[in-house]
Amino acid sequence: MAPKHRFFISSLLALSLVGCGDGEVFQNGQPPGDPTGDGGGDDGGSQSTPVATAQSVSVTELTPNDAVQAEIVVTLSEAPESSASLSYATANGTALAAEHYRSTSGSLEFAAGQTSKSFSIPIISNNYYGSDKSFTVNFSGASGLELGVSTIEVTINNDDPIPTLQFSQAQFRTSEQAGKIEVLARLTHASETPISFAVSLAGTATRDSDYTIDEQSFTMPAFATQIEVPLTMLSDNLKEGGETIILGLNNADGASINASRSVLTVMISGDAVLADTGFVGYYNAGAYNATTPEAGYENQDADYGRDTGAEATFHEDGQGNLNFTKLDFNGNALPRTATEFECVRDNLSGTVYAVWGSPTHILGWNNPANLYRWYDSDPANNAGNAGTYSPGELVPNADETYYTAATCEFPGIEGGEIDYEAGCTSENYLNYLNVMGYCGFSDWRLPTVNEAQSSSLFGQMLSYDANYFPDVAQFSSDKIMTSSPAADNAGAAWCWDLQNSRRMLCNKNDYISIRAARNPAVSD
Repeated sequence: MAPKHRFFISSLLALSLVGCGDGEVFQNGQPPGDPTGDGGGDDGGSQSTPVATAQSVSVTELTPNDAVQAEIVVTLSEAPESSASLSYATANGTALAAEHYRSTSGSLEFAAGQTSKSFSIPIISNNYYGSDKSFTVNFSGASGLELGVSTIEVTINNDDPIPTLQFSQAQFRTSEQAGKIEVLARLTHASETPISFAVSLAGTATRDSDYTIDEQSFTMPAFATQIEVPLTMLSDNLKEGGETIILGLNNADGASINASRSVLTVMISGDAVLADTGFVGYYNAGAYNATTPEAGYENQDADYGRDTGAEATFHEDGQGNLNFTKLDFNGNALPRTATEFECVRDNLSGTVYAVWGSPTHILGWNNPANLYRWYDSDPANNAGNAGTYSPGELVPNADETYYTAATCEFPGIEGGEIDYEAGCTSENYLNYLNVMGYCGFSDWRLPTVNEAQSSSLFGQMLSYDANYFPDVAQFSSDKIMTSSPAADNAGAAWCWDLQNSRRMLCNKNDYISIRAARNPAVSD
């Protein structure tokens, strides 16, 4: 035990000797301000160590072709008397190297008297929608300076808007025999997260009878820009006109929906055909009443079509090759002998026409003698010329329950469906039919020039079967307008000459008769 006590006492003695004097303990045995140990005290030449700091930064990405840099500035609290340095290196956060930014590392060398240095980090821009991302810059290896901050954050702000979802086209034409068809929903640009949406179904075609669809809810994978809506057409043995499948986009999560392209109409031709001219006689010296073709005039129309060799009763559903069904105001089918009806369906094409066939609905606004100007406010359909806007043409009565003009009338209704400042326009007339739900439909439009021709007869005055279109005799014009604008003359649209059974161009400013049609439009 004695040796241990002697060692402890010796240690205490040594500690007392080092701390003798004024009771202070100096590092390396030297007092402050006397680095040389000569006892001279502070000579005024000492300097504190510079402190390096940097701030977190934000930068906004641009397009992939744009050069974007995150500029990092490192500053010193005071100028160093001699060179100083530090090292830096990037590290992933929510932003990833090689995907959102370029991995960057190096060192900054401060010369004597220099207080600021900077370096750049390349940012990788993209064109897809996503959240803001960030990564860090770590500082280390300080020499001749101290680190006031060891890490800063760089935030990359995403500048791409939320994508818009829409169908790749407004219409798709197909047939019963087509089998699987490719209908696409597309995004305007990609998103880093999946996009979900649903598809609604409507139209005249029947699911699982005319077509099948595997699902109505869809998820577009991250970074994808389109997805197929799987439709399969089913063939049957029925002789039927055109049918439609109307697909609607809704309930999108992660994207907005383009309202103008949110509906796709699939048109199934079925067994629909265009009517022929309706001639059943053969050409004979300027007339068409020969029972057989003369030599040199073979292959005339009387040899072709549904009417060839038909019985006399064949013409009850429409003269010649025509095949019509009368409809009442609610869209119900009526007998061929009905004398009061509001619409006629062309059974060969599926198109329905509004007809003033019943005195019940021949009113001031719905009079076959009325005349209208061609007007379509949709730039996609008017060939760059909407038609004529006529403020002041329609004048309201005292309580604004009715608006009248020289060539047309409209009831006063609220809701903006009728633009009374536009005047007697085809668009106003069609909009009012849709407000009424005329014959049970709300998608009335002008007929195409092909439809106007296919529902006509050739070789007789007025060119329409009077049993199904009795209103033609009351038209104030010998022309009816169609939805088909002229390709090379924006101020004109195709119309149908009732007297001569031919297509012709009519000025959009002209007041002419009107015939409304419905069923998805068929391109000319």
